[in-house]
Amino acid sequence: GLNRLFPYATGECDDMKFWAGLRPNTPDGPPIIGATPYSNLYLNTGHGTLGWTMSLGSGKLLANIISGIEPEISMEGIDMSRFNYANKTQLNYG
Repeated sequence: GLNRLFPYATGECDDMKFWAGLRPNTPDGPPIIGATPYSNLYLNTGHGTLGWTMSLGSGKLLANIISGIEPEISMEGIDMSRFNYANKTQLNYG
């Protein structure tokens, strides 16, 4: 049974590979959710270890933003505008 489903579970494996599920964080802690300077690019990233915990609310928030529906919570502190460079019109995004 187990060896059929997972052939390397009980024995030696010569083809081991390192893998890590990285959890990106923002420098100040809260995630980045919202629009970017590109009209067809939105962000929902930087949740760190709370990705699964915050996924439903973050997904709904982003769906509202994309659909043009007023979000139920304040965007203050979770959109890109909290970073000074996000407000600079001379920033090169290409």
